[in-house]
Amino acid sequence: MQIVAAGLNAFFFGCVGMQLFINLFPGMAEVTMLPFFCLAMAIASGAVARCRLQDKLMQKKLLQEHLILKYAESQNERLLTISEISLNCSLRSTDSLAVLNKLSMIGACKSQLSDDGELLYRFSGLKRLTMNDTA
Repeated sequence: MQIVAAGLNAFFFGCVGMQLFINLFPGMAEVTMLPFFCLAMAIASGAVARCRLQDKLMQKKLLQEHLILKYAESQNERLLTISEISLNCSLRSTDSLAVLNKLSMIGACKSQLSDDGELLYRFSGLKRLTMNDTA
């Protein structure tokens, strides 16, 4: 939605800027800075829309990581499957797989294959800090 709005801004400001040439002498037109300013504004509005979209995607990925880590913490270092994590975290399996691969690459969990060929993930070292641990 924001990208469409940015495109409309670019179209609108571009058209308005191109219409605002000032005729000073008959047969000659002076090109003012307005079209260039409008183009710069249109480009800037598109960049802002892309940044907002990227921020929302980043927030979504962080939320997915948080859900998976919370679930893994509750399972006490048990081997977990992608389908089990997807079901209990209300995520699509493709999203779960992407997050689990990332967590595996950074060392938050270890992956292994079961005898059936299914990917299993083990999260070790996830422990909730209590007040006694911090003292």
